[in-house]
Amino acid sequence: MDQPTLSELLDQYLTGTISAEGKAQLADMLSETAHASELEMRMQDDFMSDRFLGDDHPAARSALHTWLQERIRAHEKPKSRIRPLFRIAAAASLLLVIGTAAWLITSHRNRTVKTTIAQHNVQDAQPGTYKAKLTLANGQVVVLDSLSSTQPHSGAVQIAEDGSLVYEPGAEGLNTISTNKGETFSFKLADGSTVWLNSASSVQLPAAFLGKERRIVVMGEVFVEVAPNPQQPFIAEMNGMEVLALGTAFNLNSYPDEPRPTATLVSGRVKVTTADKTAGPVMLSPGQQTKLLENGLLAAAETVNTDEIAAWKDGLFHFENASLETVLRQFARWYDIEVVYEGKPAAGRQFFGIVRRNNTLQQVLEILKDNDIGFKIEGKRLTVTAK
Repeated sequence: MDQPTLSELLDQYLTGTISAEGKAQLADMLSETAHASELEMRMQDDFMSDRFLGDDHPAARSALHTWLQERIRAHEKPKSRIRPLFRIAAAASLLLVIGTAAWLITSHRNRTVKTTIAQHNVQDAQPGTYKAKLTLANGQVVVLDSLSSTQPHSGAVQIAEDGSLVYEPGAEGLNTISTNKGETFSFKLADGSTVWLNSASSVQLPAAFLGKERRIVVMGEVFVEVAPNPQQPFIAEMNGMEVLALGTAFNLNSYPDEPRPTATLVSGRVKVTTADKTAGPVMLSPGQQTKLLENGLLAAAETVNTDEIAAWKDGLFHFENASLETVLRQFARWYDIEVVYEGKPAAGRQFFGIVRRNNTLQQVLEILKDNDIGFKIEGKRLTVTAK
């Protein structure tokens, strides 16, 4: 039986039909310099452009090759839920965004129809900033930003060199740290735990954990890396869910425009219950997620890609099998825009991509260059034309 070619293996991998043996063969081929020119020819053929294949971008080519090898070796078997919905040259296409330190994969349905992002309006939206505000229990508001560590706030709170919030002695009551759309922030708690806030998110917590437990209340999306302390368990409360952890890292998402509140475990072990204790518990192991269902119960733990879910805290957008609406919801929060659709996006269309969040809106919209999709930016409004 003839051995499959590099092009055939790429087709199978990008459409989710590759076998474990095929993945091993593809990884080996990508590590051989003899196949570099063939891979570049394939990429050039898919894009009908050589803008990222020339000698001006050796680092970009190297990054793409490395990513493909790591991505393939990271999975022992293909994901059964990925179906060959869209094909370009019998596969999805590879797209490398040059000049923005971002590389990604997007999926297309048809290579014969070329579309571009609408250029009727040259307006753009800048990426979000590192900023948050602290609302103290007495109502005082303190702005927290990248200058806070070198410009300590007088009186109520300061930020130490390690990012810890230091309150004045005797501070009482619950404080709230929040971000608006287009903002993100991270800080350390008095117990050594670290909290990352995504855009349009907040966490409510005391100045110090003095009782038998460490409890915070979360809205929006928050990633927490808990400092171990078996004598004082850490509890994160979110929109009807509670996550109990001793020393672990997890992501919580309760945005009102997302389908369901979710708790995702990255490391350690947590117990998830409903806030009223009427359902659960669900025990999560690393790489698992549960969600709060409409009936108030918790879904059984399922395995998810934590790299995709927690990418935001590392300054990335990461999409796998994501719908257009899912992608644009993240863009809307980070770029503080309103998304308006003219025409309903086709059901089943999927996007795969990794791109840095420090790009402008026009730059990240490159990953959505798909058939029958157009975009126009007018101030804080993004109009999407989709069929």
